[in-house]
Order: sequence, then C-alpha cells, then structure tokens
Amino acid sequence: MKKFFKFAAVAAIAAMFVSCTEKPGPDPEKPNNQEPETPKVEITENLAFTLEVTEVEAEQAKVKVEHNGTTKDTWYAFATTEADVNKAVAAKVTELTADGGKISGLKKSKSTTITVRSLEPETDYTFIAFGITAEGQVYGTAASTTFKTVKGELKYTENAAWTVEYKGAGVVMDEEYEHTVTVTSTDNNYYFLAAYPVAEFEEKGIKAIAEDEFGAYMEYLNAFNQQYGTNYNMLAYCWQGTATDYIFVDPGVEYYALAIGVGEDGQLNGLWAKSDVIYIEEEEMTPEYAAWLGDWTITGANGIEQYVTFAKGIANQTYKMIGYEGEATAGLDVEVEWMQEEGIWVIYNQSFGTYEFTLNGGQKANGEIWFVGQTAEGDLYLEEVPVCLGGVTEDGTLAAFGYEETWENEDGTQGSYVVDSMLYLAYFTEQNQLSYISGTYQTGYPTFPMTFTKLETRSASNGLKVSARPATKLPMAYQFGSFNIL
Repeated sequence: MKKFFKFAAVAAIAAMFVSCTEKPGPDPEKPNNQEPETPKVEITENLAFTLEVTEVEAEQAKVKVEHNGTTKDTWYAFATTEADVNKAVAAKVTELTADGGKISGLKKSKSTTITVRSLEPETDYTFIAFGITAEGQVYGTAASTTFKTVKGELKYTENAAWTVEYKGAGVVMDEEYEHTVTVTSTDNNYYFLAAYPVAEFEEKGIKAIAEDEFGAYMEYLNAFNQQYGTNYNMLAYCWQGTATDYIFVDPGVEYYALAIGVGEDGQLNGLWAKSDVIYIEEEEMTPEYAAWLGDWTITGANGIEQYVTFAKGIANQTYKMIGYEGEATAGLDVEVEWMQEEGIWVIYNQSFGTYEFTLNGGQKANGEIWFVGQTAEGDLYLEEVPVCLGGVTEDGTLAAFGYEETWENEDGTQGSYVVDSMLYLAYFTEQNQLSYISGTYQTGYPTFPMTFTKLETRSASNGLKVSARPATKLPMAYQFGSFNIL
C-alpha cells in the first residue's frame, strides 16, 4: 500500500501542474471574446556592431564590442577558428537553439569588453558578434574581426630522440678540431650545439642558457644579414638528424655538451638534450708560462705606470690580466693568450657585454664595454684585432709592444695602424659615441713599448681590486672622448 499511495501522490502533483500551466481559453468578459495578445519583443532591426581587439595573449584575447541599438537588444559573441562568418554564425545558432528552449547568457550591453579564454597559442581566430533574441531570431548585421594569439611560454623538455656524446678530436666540414660532439638523432628536429660549464648550467637552468645562446647567434646573424643583404635565420646554424660539430671547452672545468632545439620557424622550440659530464685534464704549467704569473708594474714609454696581476687562466694557454685602470674596472678581467711555442703572449680587443651607466648629465644609458688598443691619433677598432705582444727581449727585458699594421692605399701612399696605448671604453649605440669608464684618462695611459717589473708583494693601497664575479653595473661614464672608430 505504501508504494500505491506514493504513486497516487505523484499523479496528483502532476495533475495540479497541468491545471496550473494549462493555457487559458478566450475570456468571455473581453470584447469580441478575443485571445490575449502576446507582447512583442523590441529589437533594432538594423543592429550593427563595432569591434576592436584590445589585447592578445597566448591563451586569451580581449575585444571591445559596441553597437547602435538599445539595452533591450540581445546579442551573442564568440571566437572561432572558422574563417567563414556566415557558416560560423549558422553553426552557433544551431548550437544555441538545440534544446528548443529560450537562449540564456545573451548580452544586452551597448558597450562592453569581452575576454575570450582557453585559446590555443599561435592560432588564427575570428571574433564574431551578432544580434539574436532569446527565441533564436537572428537580426541586424553580424560583425567580425580577426586576431592571432601569440606564442606561449616555452616548456623545455629533454628530447629522448637525441643522444649527445663527446668524441674528442675529430673532423667537422673538412676541418680538424680538438673537441667534437656527435648527436645521434632519431627524429627530424633541428638543433644547434653549445658547451656549458656544469656549475653554470645548474645555476642558470636550460631556459636561460638556451635563450642566451640563441640570442648570441641571432645578434651575429642580424649583423651579417644587414651587412650583406641576406636573410638567414637560425636554421643556417642548425643540424638535422645525426651530426657531429665542434665545441670549445677549457681544461680543468666540467662541461655539458647541449643540443638545443629550433623549430622550422627558426625560433627555439623547447627541446634539448645534454651529454655526460666532459672533463679535460689540465696540463702542468711550463716554466715559461709560470714566469709571467704574479703582480707587475707596467711602465709606459711616457713614464706613466699601471699596476696589474697576471693570474692563471688555463695552464699554458691563457692568463687573466687584473687591475688595469684600478678599482673602476674590477671584474673586467682581460684575457691574455699565451703562445707556448713562441714564448710570447698577446692581447686582443675584447668586449665584456652591455652595462647600464649613469652619464654625466644624470641620464641612464646602456653601453658596451670594450678593452681596446688605440693609436696616438685616437683611431681604434671595435672588433677582435691585436692590441699588443709581450715577451722577453734579447737583452732580457720583459716588455710589451703595440700592434702595428701597414698597407698601401690605392693612390700609392702608405697607410698604417700603430697601437699607442690600451684602455677600457664604453660604446653607446644610441649616442654613437665612446666614453671613458674610469678617471684614468685624467692622468693618461702608459704608451708602448711598455716594460714589466715584477712586484714581490702588493697591498690594497696601490689600486688593485680582484673580483671573482663580473661587474653588473658601473656607476659612471666619465666623459665622451675623441675617438675614431675604424
């Protein structure tokens, strides 16, 4: 009986519902016994929209929507990858009216900004707005605009299809190299190779390293394309499939060889792989190399002195010259190359990257720091050319001589480039000017030939400051000098 009464109760409720919702018939009290009129929905028949894309990101976009109707007009807007507006509107109307009831979620604002979410990066979209009533009646003129979402943040993933192996000495494109790496690839992705110290890799991470390496290549490529009218992208430096390339590694330092992926568009694609740790034993220092280690007084032909330290770089290969121009250049260690067979060393022009300066007027500016040689007339190169050669002369003097180059001009006259002194400079691209970065210019620089006198002990009072970390910001560009960039 319990089940019977429950069913009866449900039936009664259903009957009540029918009686409550039953459509009333003609009202005998109304004139002519007429049916009540259904109220009309007010719409702007010529409804038209104005659309403006105001912001585009990787996964969302903002579009400002305005129309010429009233706040009683209802409308709908959406983004689609379908380029045919009529086809897209027809499909959307079918979707909105599929359940046969009134459409919910329609807009009434005359002006609003819509954020479209859950989009795919690097994808073309069409944004459409059109008038439609709750009953599904489309009216007015649909409007559309297009946009493309930007590239999303790369997710870096180790590519299992690449095996990176150090091979030692080998041949790359008919040239012999001391250190080579082979990437065995089972896919068709492009990549380039780099070698990075393990300690730096662990500190910076693959994202920063990939961006730095890619940026350095692109800086060179952009300059090359500009100079020669070419249009190379990063694929010009990339390998595809199994390949062998050379790398540069310093003895005594642990390295990874890295394969860094590039997409067909010439941009980083987030794929990467690394080798096992590479470690090359460092040689024992030769007596000739070791003899230049230590603290020195440099005396120029003009009598002006500078104090420097020749610190060990790579045994029998390089030194680090520290202290030239004193504390103002702390951390900007000059690389000195040792030539074992000749028993001499050489310094080349070298760049230390871009730093932020405060100019004399107080404004901020970015300048690229160089260590360069210059002539007595102020001529210099902002490229890797020799500054000077150092060694032991026939009479046993330890000295350095400025680089000299001569040539014959088309008119038969002789041209020459004779380095007179060496110094640090900052090159400000926007101003197209060179500036001193320390106050050394006020007392002058030693001129070539320079003699080197060994100092047994040094104190902080003579201006030397050794820094194991590169300078990140130099406070002042002292003044713009008179230089001629060759």
